[in-house]
Amino acid sequence: MLTCVTLLFVVLLCGTEAAPTDHPQWRDIDYLVHLREMFYREDIDDDGKLEYTDARQTDLRSDADGDGVVTREEYDADPDLTGYDLDKDLDVIDVNNDGILTHEDTKLAFLLISSDFGNEWSLGEFIQFMTSKTEPPAKDNMTITIKSFARAERNFVVMDIDDDDLVSEDEFTSEYRVADYNRDGVLKDLELRGFRPIRNVPITRYCSDTTVGCKVEDFLKMFKEADINNDAQLDLKEYVVTFGELMDTE
Repeated sequence: MLTCVTLLFVVLLCGTEAAPTDHPQWRDIDYLVHLREMFYREDIDDDGKLEYTDARQTDLRSDADGDGVVTREEYDADPDLTGYDLDKDLDVIDVNNDGILTHEDTKLAFLLISSDFGNEWSLGEFIQFMTSKTEPPAKDNMTITIKSFARAERNFVVMDIDDDDLVSEDEFTSEYRVADYNRDGVLKDLELRGFRPIRNVPITRYCSDTTVGCKVEDFLKMFKEADINNDAQLDLKEYVVTFGELMDTE
């Protein structure tokens, strides 16, 4: 795979020192969102996992003339590779050092990486590996733990009913109605735990008395605060910043 698998191998080779056991797990949100986009772009069969078959299909897609070699021209012409610099990474991507990019390079890279995570990777595993040998972000960056990001991303996907990669106010309130099991218009106790957006944040931030119950209007305040560009919908970053349990980088 000349996108995510190749870049995974780049990380593998560049990270010559093993990550310490206490390596911080918080990461820059923009970078995590980028890795998430990469993951779904490379998950060709759309099963939520990266597998060798995805890698092989990516090779075939990039090799426009079918000669088994991905040239610079083919690499640059592939819209899914936009933003990646072949000249810059060639020495690392060319695993067998023969000066060209072939399926053998991808196959070897995949075999090396799969020794850590098996033959298929979830989004969380993909992010875990991609960030395991990179330096933590500057402490003034907006960060989150990998675990919290993966959990928030999963909730985001479930709430995104129309699959447009945005959570609208209607989808948000629909999730509230799903959590309101007894249909009394408020969420209490277990119902609150079932409301996806607040699983990772303090409930009292927006609902002061959980014994009485929290109305949808209480959480719409949270939604509106998260909606930075005021378009009545949340992209993943907006969602994660508010509902993803931000971590202190100290």
